[in-house]
Amino acid sequence: MEPLYVEPLSCASVRVGTYKVFPSDEEEYVTVYMTPDSIKFNAPNVEGYFPLCEISIKCDSSNTMKWCLGEKPALFVHPSDAFAEEVRFALDLDLNCPYTFDPALKDFRSMFVILMINFLTEEQIAFIRHHYFPINTCTEINQEGCGKLLYKTAPRLTTQLVRIRLFNEDPSIVWEEGTEEGASAAVKEITVASYRSKSRAGVIPLSNRDVICLNEGKWLNDNIVNFYLEYIYSEYLTESEREKTHIFNSFFYNNISRVTEDDIHVNIPSTESKRYDLVKSWTRKVDLFSKDYIVVPVNNGNHWYLMIVCFPGNMADFSNSLKKSDMNNEKMVNELGCSQFSASMVENSASDCNSIGSQRQGMPCICVFDSIFKRDRSAYAAELVRDYIEVEYKRKKGVFLSFSQMRIFAMNCPQQPNSDDCGGISFKES
Repeated sequence: MEPLYVEPLSCASVRVGTYKVFPSDEEEYVTVYMTPDSIKFNAPNVEGYFPLCEISIKCDSSNTMKWCLGEKPALFVHPSDAFAEEVRFALDLDLNCPYTFDPALKDFRSMFVILMINFLTEEQIAFIRHHYFPINTCTEINQEGCGKLLYKTAPRLTTQLVRIRLFNEDPSIVWEEGTEEGASAAVKEITVASYRSKSRAGVIPLSNRDVICLNEGKWLNDNIVNFYLEYIYSEYLTESEREKTHIFNSFFYNNISRVTEDDIHVNIPSTESKRYDLVKSWTRKVDLFSKDYIVVPVNNGNHWYLMIVCFPGNMADFSNSLKKSDMNNEKMVNELGCSQFSASMVENSASDCNSIGSQRQGMPCICVFDSIFKRDRSAYAAELVRDYIEVEYKRKKGVFLSFSQMRIFAMNCPQQPNSDDCGGISFKES
């Protein structure tokens, strides 16, 4: 006689339409209970209110149930309209919330209850086959069919930054529209979303390869970083603030920091002018010295951090007003124990704020936000940017102005506890 009870399913998440249920802070998984005629789990109200609501899916009253029992198991339930109405009422999924759940819609993203199952035991598989598969509406799909259905039901990117998790974790796998479930599918990279920035960057496309970088433990790539900065620029800054802010994309620093082929042959570093020439066209219609802030994302050895150049147009007024003691290079090297002059110029923002006080308002400086702070690395990168600004001034204004006195500040930034949170921490804190 087959058992009437089996160990509950452990799920990474459960999605009700576009509403995603995650484990509570105290739990590692979302627990889903199976009985011979139903599947049950608890979910919070969309506002996070307690107590949790019990969601009970009656197997014989669902339109379809598609089980994938392979290496990466999942369950797709297309429920009845009556069930969906009860769930919407229980979870407050009304017209005023950003989530949708309606099996009658043609949008795959709103039609299903989806269980992302971590693993299945032999006992659980036997229970499913014995109690659920005899139901006419219950079918089994293979891993490819499961992946295709997950792709179709993944939430869209809107103006909000929504995290999409492709089941296979391989960013190259995307299924062609019209491919039958279980059939061999074409492999390609496609654009899954695009965002129109209010800056000169215009439309920014994001592909499935880009979006997979948002998964836990993944490293952000250039497109995700550039998208995020443009999104903040467009959605959070006022029009007057945008006029006073310029954002370079992540490829800017890559260009001014690389060594040209001729430099490699003669074994000398690139000069400031050579580095500048690599990006001189980037600002042909932009006056950087009319900006209060210039944002420069930096990727150095797979580590992301951010630099913001502040008030470069004020350099002429400030160059003669800084105290000589602040620029005493030898004294600063001795105090900080740095072997290079460049590293000695990186100052701590918290302590320096008290000594300079109101003079920092409008001060030309470079602020470094780094979640794994290294003084030498920050100094080298900031000096490259400072050299670029100096050459830009000479080329655009026709006169030389030294920016060597532009201060470099290491800003107070939380230090990351792992090797993969650098982009998220540095950009958020800045």
